[in-house]
Amino acid sequence: MSNLNIALQELRAERSRAQMQVEKLDQAISVIESLNGTATTGKMAHE
Repeated sequence: MSNLNIALQELRAERSRAQMQVEKLDQAISVIESLNGTATTGKMAHE
């Protein structure tokens, strides 16, 4: 496998891990907002 293919594979794996982390953070934010009574709708509200 070429160096570029290896780099691409590593980048895709890192992107997948980062996406999972973002989803966990979104869930945690939603839980805290619901407990706090400040629930918002849509992902853009968190940014």
